[in-house]
Amino acid sequence: MDYIQQLSILGLVVIAGLLGGLIGVEREFSHKSAGVRTHMFVASSAAALVLIANYLIDYFAFAHPFASFQTDPIRIIQAIVIGFSFIGAGVIFKDIGSANIRNLTTAASIFATTAVGIAVAVGLIYFAIGITLFVIIVNLLIMKVEKNLVPKEYTRE
Repeated sequence: MDYIQQLSILGLVVIAGLLGGLIGVEREFSHKSAGVRTHMFVASSAAALVLIANYLIDYFAFAHPFASFQTDPIRIIQAIVIGFSFIGAGVIFKDIGSANIRNLTTAASIFATTAVGIAVAVGLIYFAIGITLFVIIVNLLIMKVEKNLVPKEYTRE
């Protein structure tokens, strides 16, 4: 793979990171535990892992043209989702002595940010932008609705 192709792939990773960072900005302004850097790393890492997997498929097919091996892109994405779900799970906390759960929305944002990275990696950049905007809008608008309509003891984040 020449340096132009590598820079192109790196560009996709950067785009994914920037989109993830936008989601992280909203979380940062909401004073949540996972902010800009976390969301940037999640999106860019998800994109990088998909892109590396795509490269490896081509690499092994070229290096071993007569070898028989099977690839399944769905399994690659499944592994990425499972891995980043552990990060999301790590930010969720239950308050001792109450039913309050904190950072559930942040965990969901991390999960959505993983989808942003995967979408960018497979060339669905406009879709990834749409996911990013949707997550930001939901987080901002629903938070305002919850603060005005839902009693404090029922809010989870």
